[in-house]
Amino acid sequence: MSLANQRLLVLASVALLSLVGTPWPKSRAGGPSDALIIVSGRSFPGTNVAYADLKSAFRGQRVLVSGQVLIPIHHPRDSGHRIAFDRIVLGLGPEAVGRFWVDMRIRDQAQPPATVSSPQLALRIAAVVQGAISYTPEIAVLPTHKVLTVDGKKATDFDYPVRQ
Repeated sequence: MSLANQRLLVLASVALLSLVGTPWPKSRAGGPSDALIIVSGRSFPGTNVAYADLKSAFRGQRVLVSGQVLIPIHHPRDSGHRIAFDRIVLGLGPEAVGRFWVDMRIRDQAQPPATVSSPQLALRIAAVVQGAISYTPEIAVLPTHKVLTVDGKKATDFDYPVRQ
């Protein structure tokens, strides 16, 4: 599937899924985990994503995992989890992320991942669009998600790389 067709599929999914509301889960007693879980749909062919591939995909590069092209789905720009994810995985704060994408567009090197209007929508897209991935605190993982390890590490491992 071409990149243009993938983007069209994501946009169509966003439109369709925005009609279905799912409330964002409240944090558990004692507060949420500080790990951001990487999720995809149940049909995703792999169970692991390399940290380098995660970084590359969210930097607009074409990445294959287990033969599947990753389609990264970002939370809204002002989301706390988006800001944490960008700092952890991309090594960039909010202002630097904006400058990075302006630079990439000027140089015609890459397009940013799809950014959706709510964390819930990002997770619903990850659950149903083949190849889509996103991130979430543990409390928001849905039964329709496949939780991916990162560099073979689970979120419960002390050295899990996507920890706030």
